Amino acid sequence: MRIIVGKHLLACCVITSFVLTGCKGLGDIVNFSDSGDAGNRSEGVQGKFIDRVRTDLKSDDGSTSSTERQAAWKKDVGYIRYGNKTVANLPQLQSYVNNVFAKLRSSLPGTPVSATVYITPQKDFEAYTLEHGAIFISLGTLLSLENEDELAALLAHEYAHVLLNHHSKDTFEILTRYGMRYANIYLQTRSNAKSQEKRMKTLKIANWVTDKALFPNWNKGQENDADILAVDLLLQSNYNADAMTAMLKKVELTVLEKKDFVAQNPVKVTKAAKDQSKLNIDLDVLAANAVGSLEHQLDRDYESAKVRQKRVRDYLKQEYKKRPRPGYQTAVYSTHFQERATKSRVGQYLSAHKAEQTLMLDKQGLNKAAPLCEKAIGGSLGEDPYARMLMYYIRNSQKRADNAQINLEKAYATGGAPMYAYELLVEQHMQRKQFEQAKVLQEEMETEFDKPAEMLPNMITVQKQLGNITSMLLLRCLATGDAELIKQCNLASKS
Repeated sequence: MRIIVGKHLLACCVITSFVLTGCKGLGDIVNFSDSGDAGNRSEGVQGKFIDRVRTDLKSDDGSTSSTERQAAWKKDVGYIRYGNKTVANLPQLQSYVNNVFAKLRSSLPGTPVSATVYITPQKDFEAYTLEHGAIFISLGTLLSLENEDELAALLAHEYAHVLLNHHSKDTFEILTRYGMRYANIYLQTRSNAKSQEKRMKTLKIANWVTDKALFPNWNKGQENDADILAVDLLLQSNYNADAMTAMLKKVELTVLEKKDFVAQNPVKVTKAAKDQSKLNIDLDVLAANAVGSLEHQLDRDYESAKVRQKRVRDYLKQEYKKRPRPGYQTAVYSTHFQERATKSRVGQYLSAHKAEQTLMLDKQGLNKAAPLCEKAIGGSLGEDPYARMLMYYIRNSQKRADNAQINLEKAYATGGAPMYAYELLVEQHMQRKQFEQAKVLQEEMETEFDKPAEMLPNMITVQKQLGNITSMLLLRCLATGDAELIKQCNLASKS
């Protein structure tokens, strides 16, 4: 994939952003999240939902070893890095969250399917579960929860998706294949905003588009079933099930905040003349479709969150009218954030959050954000890929190329950097005609990110420059069936 460094930095940052939902808007992909109430097995259920589905819940059949499970979860981590996210360096907090999850899992009889929880450093309220059972919860989400019961409610909901086998491998493959089809197109656009503030607001919306398109967004029926099964899990684990409605209220408020932000900050792009002649697509329409689809999904999510709260309350009244209501575990929850190493690292991530916020809200945000980010990359988080990539963005925007490069290389050296970091480094090697170094990085990306198809044009260019045969790469490109990607591969092979 061709990445333009420098004045097109924002476009690079949103490599998997507008393009993913934008392709849905152009009718090239089914909107899987809008499939109504499909799978709504908990609707009108009499008796406890868990009793009805107990024999259908996904379980470990003993054929998967611990080593294989770890490898599968690593694949899920690679997937979020592919979506330009990272895992936070919060080992004690992650251990605590996994202990809460283990309590929920142990409440089930037999050998329920294994899963694990990772913390991402983002400020936004978000949680999602990927195909192999890796559950991702952002630091911002953990900080917005008030007690262990709410944490358990969120984990129970995410684990319910795993237990009910809601993941579809075909869905993931289609999203990847068609979503990335437009990555090159967006990379050849630039933000219409002149100010740093507007560019960062554009990037924020772009990240939300990515989340909606790349990470699971269940249909109504699946969300309902996960909510109701989560209530059963909470009560079996001796948590206060009222935490489920409290958690869903936070989801409602979070979605409302996003709705307001998106409505006030419409995204626009402009076309360069050379791009107009080379690509037969209206980039402004693509961006409008992307944001329009995001607005539609946020509207749906907002209404859904309110309805889901009512369904949970109705289910509790119907099946658990005389349920125990233990006090919320607030003190024990806050204690884990006060552990010395955790408190220090959370403080540094919060400094990075403030830096990002300053870039969006203050016209002089760039200079104010730099010292905040310097604090974020000190001490124990000195080699954190999230903080380093933020500092890369800041230094590059300040036109401090050497310092920006140091931060980019340190982000890559962590071994947990987002794919964006690899792509920037490959592009730099290609610009400097360092094709052997570019080849080494591309081979690493093939392993880390499971052979992403959008790499193929650049891989063909590099191999051709090294005098190697490119026929197998061209065959891989043809096998995608993606006309635009095939066109780019053919151009690379002839260049």
